[in-house]
Amino acid sequence: ILLCYINTCNKMNVDPSKIVSTLSMRGSRTKTLKLVPVGANLEFDKIGNQFISTIVLACYNPEYCTFQTVGIMKCIRTMEQHLEGLCDYARPTKAWNYDTNGACDVWFDPVQLWEVEADCDEITESRDFSCASQRNGKGIGFATPVRFIREKDDCDVDNATTSKFILKTYRRWRKARRSTDAIQQGVPIAARTENTCEDTQEDRTQAHQR
Repeated sequence: ILLCYINTCNKMNVDPSKIVSTLSMRGSRTKTLKLVPVGANLEFDKIGNQFISTIVLACYNPEYCTFQTVGIMKCIRTMEQHLEGLCDYARPTKAWNYDTNGACDVWFDPVQLWEVEADCDEITESRDFSCASQRNGKGIGFATPVRFIREKDDCDVDNATTSKFILKTYRRWRKARRSTDAIQQGVPIAARTENTCEDTQEDRTQAHQR
């Protein structure tokens, strides 16, 4: 699937980085994460009349030694070397320690660790992700594609960003968002503080139950 994508772009003499959407980062709201590529999907863009490949990325849950999906990445030409390396570890079914909600056209063994940049304003709950899954079946992840920085060949995959860190980031973002909304709506400071404390206790209770 990845070689098909690369070869298609080469035959068309098109730079893949120009036919896929680029993530618009928002300065201080970005975070650098270390994620593991666990699968890939090849989709045909009817509007652009060309193939687009996406990589499914996962964080690590050290408690259960599993990898949980948290986002996707659009392929670009500068990633060609890393993608070809993954082809040697392609598999028809997902690994036993993959905790995922969705399907992939092709799966990979957990062999590479990628450093990526993600927009914290896009972190959300969705059934597409399995990271820190809630009782409603929704996990936490990034709604827009993350940006590839480099491969962390000096680290093992169990050094990936943890699901606990993703959950902590999401809770901080949610509280900050609520505080911002409260300021815009003119809610008194005391009420904002009280709500924040209640939310914190609720989050701790849910975390303990999980």
